[in-house]
Amino acid sequence: PIGHQFPAASRKAAALSAIIAEYKSKNEIRLSPNMTFLNAVNYVLASDEFKALAESTGAVHRVTLLRISRSIGAHKLSALTYDIVNDNFLEVWEPLGKYMKAHFKKAGLFLYNVLLKRGLRLFNPFLLIKVQSIYAPNNKANRGKWKHSQVMHFLDVAYSNAQYFNIGLITHMA
Repeated sequence: PIGHQFPAASRKAAALSAIIAEYKSKNEIRLSPNMTFLNAVNYVLASDEFKALAESTGAVHRVTLLRISRSIGAHKLSALTYDIVNDNFLEVWEPLGKYMKAHFKKAGLFLYNVLLKRGLRLFNPFLLIKVQSIYAPNNKANRGKWKHSQVMHFLDVAYSNAQYFNIGLITHMA
């Protein structure tokens, strides 16, 4: 009968749960301002927030955070200042272009947001990093107002095809 083995199985499960809990408590990274940047990165990479990211975003954040850790990983979070982060940004990331600079800032902000959600109140030096938007237009031809003839041509094209009729109507009303 199955019911007779239940108390023994329950005691065995409780003992195994205690062993697992003890192992987790010994190997768990404790959040503190004195932890190094590298430990914070490892903590965040193991977090549920990181696991919830889209696969491509998670991959980019993982590579970016580990690359940042190469140069500033030994610094304690409490001693990590804007000057240290900005020096790393200018030396390593500036030459790589605006896309990599944007990844640098996004990954750093993500790291500090996870730490903030977990109760660690620290100044986020990545907030002050200035990067150009990767979506900003590079040429001045795209900036400025359209001429009347350009608008009329756009509306003619939009109204001539039923697929674009809503776009033409919205543009016309604006």
